[in-house]
Amino acid sequence: MKSFRTATTGMYRPGFLLLVQLLVVAIFGIIDGNAFAASFSADFVKTDNGKTQTSPFFLLDDHYRFDTVDDGHKLAILVNRKSGKTRIVIYESKEYLEIENNGFQSIMNNPFEGYYMMRQKFETRMAGRETIDGIDCDKIVFTEDGKDLMTAWVAKSYAFPIRIENPATSDRVDLKNIRKERIDKAKFQVPAGYTEKEDPAKKRAREEAALAYVTTSVKGTAPWKRRIGPSGEMRVAVDPEKSVRIKFENFTQDEAVFSIKGFRAGRPITLDSQRTTFSLKGKGRSDDCLVGVQNQAEEIVVVVEKGKILAEVLARESNSPWETRRKTFFIDTGIRSSGAGINIDPKRQVQLNITSDSQDGSESKIKVSFYKDENRKDKITDADFVLINGKSRSWDYPPENDIRLVYINVTKGGGVQVILEQPVPGKKAAIEKKPPIQKAPQPKPKIIDKFTVTHPSGTGKPLTPGKDLAITVTGVSDDTAGTINLYTDRKKSKKIDTFTFKLKKSQAESLFVPGNKQVGWASVWVHKGSFKVELDQSGLKKPPPAPETKKPINTSAPKDEPSASNDTVLKGLIPVYKGAKIMKELTTSAGSKVVLEVAAGPEEIVNFYKQAMTAKGWQPGIAMVKGTKGMLQLQKGVGTIVLRSKMKGQMSTITIAVIGAVK
Repeated sequence: MKSFRTATTGMYRPGFLLLVQLLVVAIFGIIDGNAFAASFSADFVKTDNGKTQTSPFFLLDDHYRFDTVDDGHKLAILVNRKSGKTRIVIYESKEYLEIENNGFQSIMNNPFEGYYMMRQKFETRMAGRETIDGIDCDKIVFTEDGKDLMTAWVAKSYAFPIRIENPATSDRVDLKNIRKERIDKAKFQVPAGYTEKEDPAKKRAREEAALAYVTTSVKGTAPWKRRIGPSGEMRVAVDPEKSVRIKFENFTQDEAVFSIKGFRAGRPITLDSQRTTFSLKGKGRSDDCLVGVQNQAEEIVVVVEKGKILAEVLARESNSPWETRRKTFFIDTGIRSSGAGINIDPKRQVQLNITSDSQDGSESKIKVSFYKDENRKDKITDADFVLINGKSRSWDYPPENDIRLVYINVTKGGGVQVILEQPVPGKKAAIEKKPPIQKAPQPKPKIIDKFTVTHPSGTGKPLTPGKDLAITVTGVSDDTAGTINLYTDRKKSKKIDTFTFKLKKSQAESLFVPGNKQVGWASVWVHKGSFKVELDQSGLKKPPPAPETKKPINTSAPKDEPSASNDTVLKGLIPVYKGAKIMKELTTSAGSKVVLEVAAGPEEIVNFYKQAMTAKGWQPGIAMVKGTKGMLQLQKGVGTIVLRSKMKGQMSTITIAVIGAVK
């Protein structure tokens, strides 16, 4: 049984929330002196997005109650407006959870409390009288800045509304079968024998505080993930022929300060990377960096000076159709079970290897399932097993099995390293074997080497010492920046020069280095955008003239919207996740909502928006990922952003609601 959700699906739809707010306003606000002096029962009928739901509603003085079903679990919501407390009764486990009426969890799950708090922002005007179900009603129109928002029909005999409608969305709330009666006080009490459930936020904080953190030095092999505390470090062996991605997340409310280092042949190297020191303020804040292949690093070290973080080191794998497709990652659990799905090319062989390496225990309990579809309905086979740390289990399936998805679930307390390979048809990949690095063939210098690089990639190129070198870089994107470091050799024994540049599209810059400088290696790093590079050792005595900068001609007609509208929604407030499709966007004066669809997992989505909105000055509150679902709440002044993501197959639906005044 899971705890009562932080936000119930559909309840934060702006139109409906506003609708319910107006109902609460009328019940608790319009009748002024009669507030908390009524007693009645009714059927609360909600029409939302074309679907109708009915539930019982009871009110007695300063108490009210409504029953609901959340993910198949029956709940009763008991609200005491005098004490300011809400009790959520969970029948299945015979527990109850007590929360504040004006707390985030209450506001997002109880539309009465959520929009009762916002009632002050709306004006009303009388629009005559109408009869509904034989009841004489005053028709009240709710407005803001002269614009009609909602309409309520308030029964004169009861002094509360029996219908509220949003003309913009056709959403509607009705109170039907109204029965004016004295309600038994027992309906607002927790049943005897029920125990109080620990607040989820407090429980999470207590469990996270008890987790183990690295405070000395530990060693592992990528992909690897560890929680690290002050003075702790993780040393991770990596493939020097691949770029390395490092991800970080702050585990405390306080500031975390940490750094990365690179080693080759046991000796420290100067990393050719945008940053090597980091600082994160606030729990859940995240960051990442890329250590390009030009560094030829054999070991990456993450060192924490202050605070506690979760760090993951993994290789950037190729997804080329002409190479073995390789997916590597680490599944950690911490205080809850965790799972991950991998989309499979059904035309290729599947080779999967899982190794237990838990930070929280001596073993990992794992379940692996293979499916013929991405919706996890057509299962081929599965396996439940336990692996002791350091032990592995492998699977090897030919294309004839038509596998399209592998899902791996790790029970709380476990941690596993996952390596999945799909060789090019006709070839086999060897998961356990790696080519000897020392014997790797060295690339031969070219007289003229031309190539294009794009952020965040980087590369290294061999050069012939003693020959003149002319470097020309030309912008491909509208705004690009990069650095080319020149060394005596591939081992970067001595740096000779650094060429740093910022370019617009088609703009070019050049650098000429005479042969007596003995340049033998060029490390190219892209800070932003994309650019072309030409390394010319054909015998030029001076740098070639830079290509003429051409300004793009705008032949399109003027647009009503800014050019950034394709990348943001809700009037530029919310960035659109890369590759996402906008399914629905709704904006009213009470709030806004957008629905996106994207091929990404809940963890990637939550981390992206947490980082993107934090940069805009929003403060993260609740951030959680559980299986295929993710949730994020952010606050800025009186404004609140609530994000929910749900993954189905390889696609996720992202629903983002903006509540309250946002400037």
